[in-house]
Amino acid sequence: MVLTHAIRSLSDKAKLQINYDALLPAIIKSIYFSHEGFQSGYFLAAIDHDMVLTDWKLTWPSKSNSFLELQERTARPLFVSMSNLANLAGSAIKATHDVRTVHALLDSIQQFSHSVASQWKTNRLSSVPMPEEVRLVDEQSLKVTIPVVWQILKLVLFTTIIILQGLITRITQYPTFYRRDSKHILSSEVISS
Repeated sequence: MVLTHAIRSLSDKAKLQINYDALLPAIIKSIYFSHEGFQSGYFLAAIDHDMVLTDWKLTWPSKSNSFLELQERTARPLFVSMSNLANLAGSAIKATHDVRTVHALLDSIQQFSHSVASQWKTNRLSSVPMPEEVRLVDEQSLKVTIPVVWQILKLVLFTTIIILQGLITRITQYPTFYRRDSKHILSSEVISS
């Protein structure tokens, strides 16, 4: 995380000394899979565990452990600087020398996406259609707790877009980095991510 701030101060010569092939997997692991980051999306399962039915409405109390943990998580330094970390990942993609590192990046993003999708499907919030929220979810949850989840999910999307933008830039600006046949494979993997 310190590197996200320090890299701006480094000379071009010093930046060339960074092993981006080793740095990129560490960044991706920190963002998507670490306890300080998005934690493979498992926070969604914790939310569902704390949801209750009150007066026939789905309720996620603001005093629940999962909500308090999400509030604490969003204040952590890694979470607060997620866009800087995503930009660093984008820079690392542009500077990497090994196409296998990029394939591993895409595999990690796809693994994370599948994990979040399966966690979301098991969460009772996923079964509530937006036009029916007022009728099916209590007012406190709609105003206090659920907006925090949407903010985190937007951050996940924003972070992933920044990273994939770096990858698309690399594919289009440096076509010699990829073999002709792998460029199409990478492009289709980016789209499916």
